[in-house]
Amino acid sequence: MAKFEVPPVPNGPVHISDWMSSLTQRVFAVLLCLSSELKLLFLRKADGEDFSHLIGVMCIAEAGEYGLDVLPNCATIFVQQYYDPRFKHAAPDIRLPDYTLIGNFSCLHLWRGQGYISFRHQDISWVKQLRELKLVSCVDGRDMFRICKQAVRLEKLSLVITKPSDIFRPIPPEGQDINSALLQRVNTLKELEIRTCQNTWWLGQLGPSRRLECCPQLTRLETLKTDVPLLFNLGVEEPEVSFLGRLPPNIISLTLVELWWRPKRLLSLKPARIKALLRIFAEESCGMLSNLQQLHYIPSTIHNGLAPHQLVEIWSSFNSNGPKFSCDLDDLPRDYFEPIPKARRRNNRHSNTH
Repeated sequence: MAKFEVPPVPNGPVHISDWMSSLTQRVFAVLLCLSSELKLLFLRKADGEDFSHLIGVMCIAEAGEYGLDVLPNCATIFVQQYYDPRFKHAAPDIRLPDYTLIGNFSCLHLWRGQGYISFRHQDISWVKQLRELKLVSCVDGRDMFRICKQAVRLEKLSLVITKPSDIFRPIPPEGQDINSALLQRVNTLKELEIRTCQNTWWLGQLGPSRRLECCPQLTRLETLKTDVPLLFNLGVEEPEVSFLGRLPPNIISLTLVELWWRPKRLLSLKPARIKALLRIFAEESCGMLSNLQQLHYIPSTIHNGLAPHQLVEIWSSFNSNGPKFSCDLDDLPRDYFEPIPKARRRNNRHSNTH
């Protein structure tokens, strides 16, 4: 059954839900072709479903004898694809070329709560028009390298790594990992978010170091949000002033997300190491990170190391001459951080041997 949510104002978003019949898709496509003021298009589907009729009609309208300018003001496309275990052996691709033939979008958000997104066998020339890309899914370093190499206008990039349908991801070739991908956009990238959500199996996509080591070279980056272990290994290293040299030199806003790869083994280390790290920002950041204005701290969703009164104590150590310190709960759902059930791991290992 079709389900539409049409906004009361002409320039608001339009939500298109899954389970649309082919006739309904065609009818709605005609309406969209006449919606010249639409700024955001939201497409929602499950694995095994598509919007081929909807997209087909819109492409015909744009390329046909009437030459309609379809969705000329649509700047943002949001594709939400749900994992369906009935289609677990289907190709993981969200077929983007179909969507990217329409509109003049510069912002693309792709969400897949479970499973992964692959661009391996797709024409990705559409990324040249992107200024903002957000991927909430499992994605490979090699795919990100291809995207960043061609996305010559990209200013904002967000990667939130969720649970895959297959945890055995191939290690990217040398020079085509996440760090190498980000260095392709060293002259354009201003905002970056990378969240691993406790998915340690994905760290290999960063390259041999398994850390976000390219940050000092991202000289135009102004906003960074990422997990602490991608920058500092507090389970092994004692925090020191040199840690600040691992950050983008012109950073203005930094969000550090507490996360521990081996939380049960590090219970005694957590409070002291976190306090020592944040104290460095309070006392030393004005010298090495002179542009830093905001330090935001997010306690771990699963195993946080500091009590509320300790965070208040840290907040009081920041003075008016340095960055402003703030703390808040994580805005990502808790189930993003839950471990993959062992039964599913066994099934995935079995399926990879065939």
